[in-house]
Amino acid sequence: MTFRRFALYAILLIFIVLLFVLIPRTAPWKAGLSRFNPVSISFAYCSNSEDVEKLTNEMVERFNKSVGKDVGIVVEARNYKSVDYYSSLVSDFLVGGITNADISDINMVNYETAYLAKTMNKIASIDDYLEEEELSEYIRGYLERGRYTSDSKRFVFPINNDTKVIYVNNVQWERFKQANPGYDESVFETWESLVEVSMRYYDWTDSLTPDIEGDGKAFIAFDSLSDYIFTSSNQLMNSIIQPGHKEVRINLDKRALYRLWEPVYKGFIYGGISIQRRENKSELMTSGDIVCYIASTKNVDEFPLAFMFMNKVGETKLRVYDFPTFNNQRKVSPMEGDGLIVLKSDSKKEFACFYFLDWLVTQDEYVQICYDEMVMPVKHDSHYSEYAITLVENGQKAKEAMKKHRAIVFEAASQQVLEGEPYAPVAFSKSSKFMQEVEDSFYDNVFAGIMEVDRLTEKGYDRRDSVEQVASNELFEIWYQSLKSIAEKY
Repeated sequence: MTFRRFALYAILLIFIVLLFVLIPRTAPWKAGLSRFNPVSISFAYCSNSEDVEKLTNEMVERFNKSVGKDVGIVVEARNYKSVDYYSSLVSDFLVGGITNADISDINMVNYETAYLAKTMNKIASIDDYLEEEELSEYIRGYLERGRYTSDSKRFVFPINNDTKVIYVNNVQWERFKQANPGYDESVFETWESLVEVSMRYYDWTDSLTPDIEGDGKAFIAFDSLSDYIFTSSNQLMNSIIQPGHKEVRINLDKRALYRLWEPVYKGFIYGGISIQRRENKSELMTSGDIVCYIASTKNVDEFPLAFMFMNKVGETKLRVYDFPTFNNQRKVSPMEGDGLIVLKSDSKKEFACFYFLDWLVTQDEYVQICYDEMVMPVKHDSHYSEYAITLVENGQKAKEAMKKHRAIVFEAASQQVLEGEPYAPVAFSKSSKFMQEVEDSFYDNVFAGIMEVDRLTEKGYDRRDSVEQVASNELFEIWYQSLKSIAEKY
């Protein structure tokens, strides 16, 4: 063998070795897929929107004609209108109940149903089919929500997570700032400063009607107090609900609970935070009862176009700020949404499911769906894509206020998600009921505090002194003990 031929064989051998080293183990041909013997998979998603259904079907059809055809995957898409309804069908299927539904290989379900599937060892893990390099393209918080124990893999594929932001009526905010020049936009950054400005706003609005005592207005309202409680517990460490070693555990860190209880509790009983629970927060803004509220990106179209203040009607102007943090704490924002689970079958079919899903969330139509539904794309690059940038720019140029609002919210929420840590408590059986009971217990504590503040102010005590007196360790201890009683049931 000549030296030249030997060198050529050596180079060829090195090339072949490098090829197998560099090709991810998730490459279709390494998973056993072949265009000559395609694998068929079914994909169940849930949407009431005809536009979403149309775009999803277009993506599936294009996949089948292009990438799917090349690698040997055929996808059948099925739309169910309600996630909760379809989740119940999947739950029945998992436990062996009778269901007329044709359960798919890929299923959109709520996270409690995903937890059930995980505990029954009936769903495949993302980590087994997507490489670390591929997983690094996803926003980490979205993936981590699918990790049910600290030492487990991730089992839920994220698809449509929304987040919470502060919707601000900038017209009324500017009016308040002119009368109170010591405040600026930095008050929206932390809970401590937000509560402080809410109390000052109450005093200012109270002073506008000197003949009526104690008629100040709230500055801010929550659409979900449980978002505040559970996100803050994660922010302050440790999370109330967290993945344990072998199962989900409830952690009641007393120091962290006091820190999240104290400022917001004061805001409530002082009057700076609205105690309205079920009412539409945009209606409170329309009637001039609040300046801002915390709500989901999905609620952007509810932002009012006009509001009343001191019996005068004016137009609103939307400003959006990030979900607040605590002083000197990392930035964490709540997320909600449903996920996709891949039922266990065989490695070839499971690989095909994750290969399709990974492809799906890179498409422009997926970004369009996210924008239409006001949820956040799951991959970093999707937020920076030319398609996403164009959607926002077109929205900002639009004449219609609602289209402008969508562009403002989508852009702000994207930055919040990319710069911070999206978080949702890990789900377990009846976790939503547990979270609701925790929220109810906080409100019960608030209502008791409000009654006591009212009693003291009627006796002539200063409002701030009354609040400081009522917001004592004793009342916190009552709430803490109620949390322990709730936790014991789960």
